[in-house]
Amino acid sequence: MTSPPTIVVAALIATGDGRILLTRRPEGAVLAGRWEFPGGKIERGECPEAALERECHEELGCRIETGRIYEVLHGGGPKGDVLLLFYRARIASGTPRSMEGNALAWVTPAAMGDYDLLDADRVLPPLFERDFPHFLPRVRPR
Repeated sequence: MTSPPTIVVAALIATGDGRILLTRRPEGAVLAGRWEFPGGKIERGECPEAALERECHEELGCRIETGRIYEVLHGGGPKGDVLLLFYRARIASGTPRSMEGNALAWVTPAAMGDYDLLDADRVLPPLFERDFPHFLPRVRPR
């Protein structure tokens, strides 16, 4: 019997001019130095949106509001199967900054090819280019 996939949530935080926030995985982490969208694993008992808001606060030092799911991907990761939930998000308060000593970059979808994105994340830039300006986040009402 195989184990269920690890569920990972990621925030797609965009500016009005179409740049999207990327973070670089810190030294010592699995796949260190690669670029990804901010987020992480869901902890036991958390809903995906709460996990994403917690992860972004821990990683970026700001509060976000999650919107609707933009894309769902399934793939193999270095530690087994992963189910990735990409949410539209926006900054609710604060300014993103590195809380873990890793680099941050605001990047246009066209320029994302210059970044060593995680394999699963590479399918997103062409979708962003197709969907912009409709890509900009719409946060769900609370």
